[in-house]
Amino acid sequence: MKIYITDILPSSLKNKLTNLNEYLTKTGIKFEMNSNDYGIHIIEGDIIHRIEPNFNPDFSLIKDHFKNELLVDNTNYKMIPILSQLPVNYILTKITVYEYQVSKKSKLKLVVECLNEPVQQNVFFQSKQSTSNFIPFNFYFVYNEHKLDLSDRFIKEEFNVFLSHLN
Repeated sequence: MKIYITDILPSSLKNKLTNLNEYLTKTGIKFEMNSNDYGIHIIEGDIIHRIEPNFNPDFSLIKDHFKNELLVDNTNYKMIPILSQLPVNYILTKITVYEYQVSKKSKLKLVVECLNEPVQQNVFFQSKQSTSNFIPFNFYFVYNEHKLDLSDRFIKEEFNVFLSHLN
């Protein structure tokens, strides 16, 4: 299940990610292929999946919890493994994914997806130096249970830890 915070824009996280470094558990890269004819394909490592369209979305909105609005996505997305027949016309996006957890046994995980924008800096009479600029465009919480229990003390504490850094 994914939980989105509707009142925090992803772009506002840009300068706040360094505050979360102590909770960083995993960094990875994935690619998204978007095609008009074949939909969305996700490439992670050596595995390619196609996201099957789902016509039965399961969303719920929880207002005024942790002083924010939570959008809970319980939709069951089917990831179909692809062995051949990739689209010919597509847009490829490279995404850097950061995962944060309070502890390794935690049921709640914060996922931040960023685009990597190369930045060229011209230095007078020196060679060009290139750096990269990570731009957050999506973030959500992943909860590893089927039903969200917001009265659970541990979940409340974990939400508060992350929200104190994000607000």
